[in-house]
Amino acid sequence: MPCTVQNPYWTTHGSAYWSREHECYISPATQDWPKSNPIWEGHTTGGLYDCFMPNIPGIKIGTFWSENPPAGPDPLPDPETLARQAMAAMDLRAPRIGIAPEDTPGSVGLVGLPVWMWVDDPGQHTWGPITKKASAAGHTVTATGEVDKLVWDMGDGTKVTCTTQGTEFTVDKGLTESPDCGHKYTSMGDYTVTVTAYWTIDWAGLGQTGELTTDVQRSTTVRIGEAQAVKNKQP
Repeated sequence: MPCTVQNPYWTTHGSAYWSREHECYISPATQDWPKSNPIWEGHTTGGLYDCFMPNIPGIKIGTFWSENPPAGPDPLPDPETLARQAMAAMDLRAPRIGIAPEDTPGSVGLVGLPVWMWVDDPGQHTWGPITKKASAAGHTVTATGEVDKLVWDMGDGTKVTCTTQGTEFTVDKGLTESPDCGHKYTSMGDYTVTVTAYWTIDWAGLGQTGELTTDVQRSTTVRIGEAQAVKNKQP
């Protein structure tokens, strides 16, 4: 007999388990029905199963025959897998590098003078926060990502860690040092500067919480020269 009830709970219930096909909790029949009973529907193989209401424990609403044990509920999706799908949907990008001196023809910094570094395109995908969701089998995980820190590899063996976006340099700042993200070179040269953005992604769903991490990076080049003293010619 078909068992149809409303408001099914997608969990186990005592020793019974949920059957999506029959829309009730089922377990092997407790009564030993003879195979001559119509409930066997003329079959001599297979088995009988009791069908219980999902919202009133212990209330049986029928018994039915099945050749094989009815399938149980679909397995729950892995929440971390959904969290990684949500993270992928964030399209996290390395920030565009803001740096003074710039990586442009004719732009040269000087040994011992301040170098300023900053995020030139702050936004959801380059700094955060950004929130995305991923779903499967009726369950949803929500993930929120944000940059935890920037690590600037200055190309001279020095790494500078900044927990802010940095401050953009403007000409009115003169020879002052960056208030939050800067460096000074001690020798001339062309240096490859690489910034790595470290992201933390917090997620929650299916009764669980967790944290994922990832990083993205971008590089540029700066040229550092040395100031030359000008000697006056003697008459």
